[in-house]
Amino acid sequence: MTSAGPDAQGRRVRRLPSGRHGLSRRFVARNQRERLLAAVAQAVSQRGYARATVSDITRIAGVSTRTFYDHFDNKHDCFLASYDEIVSRLGGAVAQAYERESGWEHKIRAGVQAFIEFVLAEPHFAVACLVEAPAAGPELRSRRDSAIRFFSGFFEPGRTRPGRAATLPPLGVELVIGGLYEIIHLRLQRGTPEQLRDDLPDMVYCALLPFSDHAAAAEAAYGTRPAGGGPPTEPAARATG
Repeated sequence: MTSAGPDAQGRRVRRLPSGRHGLSRRFVARNQRERLLAAVAQAVSQRGYARATVSDITRIAGVSTRTFYDHFDNKHDCFLASYDEIVSRLGGAVAQAYERESGWEHKIRAGVQAFIEFVLAEPHFAVACLVEAPAAGPELRSRRDSAIRFFSGFFEPGRTRPGRAATLPPLGVELVIGGLYEIIHLRLQRGTPEQLRDDLPDMVYCALLPFSDHAAAAEAAYGTRPAGGGPPTEPAARATG
């Protein structure tokens, strides 16, 4: 079998051998669907949603046009299914990383890091999901809003935990999630996603500040607790030093 790229679960999807192979019809259908989900993400990330075609998808997946329509009604239907699988996998990775840590600030760092590692490991899926999805129409935008609400849930314990002088309004969580999303979107759009690893500490520190004191945010983001209550060094100084 030859490789057709990773599927939305991060597995390497392989094309089936030609001719008689003795594989079950169910296995063949699942393999074809996985290849189409991977292919639509690749086609959309390379050509943009508007320009990507069913022909692009079937060529990348290595299946016939008839096989495509056995699984999906059209490009939009295929992209919706791929988006849902990508978000499910991404959400699972973030949730697992979050739950493994103790201490809310460290949970947030682990979740943001898992998000970034997924983006770097699956660039086609990341571009399709985070950059091109809005072009796919209101149904995709509604799905994106649902995904943002899901990720916002990880910040709710910090927003509402006891002992805070004041409780941040729910809009504050949306602003933090929107800021993180925009940085990731920008790096993908510019073709520099690898910069996200360098951005990670500052992203975590800024995301935590509305919910935590300076020392706790800095310790989770940079691994140190500054005596003065601010970040250990200024971001510009770290970048140039």
